[in-house]
Amino acid sequence: MKKLFAVLSMLVVAGMVLAACTPAAEAPAAEAPAAEAPAAEEPTQVDFACITTNTVEQPWHTAFAQAFDRVAADAPYDLEMTLTCTENVAPPDAERILRQYAETGEYEVIWAHSSY
Repeated sequence: MKKLFAVLSMLVVAGMVLAACTPAAEAPAAEAPAAEAPAAEEPTQVDFACITTNTVEQPWHTAFAQAFDRVAADAPYDLEMTLTCTENVAPPDAERILRQYAETGEYEVIWAHSSY
C-alpha cells in the first residue's frame, strides 16, 4: 500500500511539473470593436440617502452625520455630496423606505444606518 501511495504521489508531482513546463496556449486575437463607446462623463454630484433607527441626535447617528459632513466638506474628486435622512425608521419599515429611495432614482448611494 505504501509503494502504491508513493508511485501515485510521484505521478501527481510529475504531472504538475509537466503542466508547469508546457507553454501556455495563446489566446485568440480579439476583434477590434466597430466603434468605441463614448467615455462616460465623470459625476460632479453624489446624492446619498440614509435611514436611521433613531434621531440623528443620537450619538451613533451623530457620529455618522459628522463624518459625512467632514468628507463632504473636503469635496473628494471635486464632488458635491448631499445627504438626505429619514429618521426613526422601525426595522419592519426599513425595506419599504429603502425601496422608495431606490425607486426615485435620485440617489447614487442608499445607506441603512442602525444602532441595533
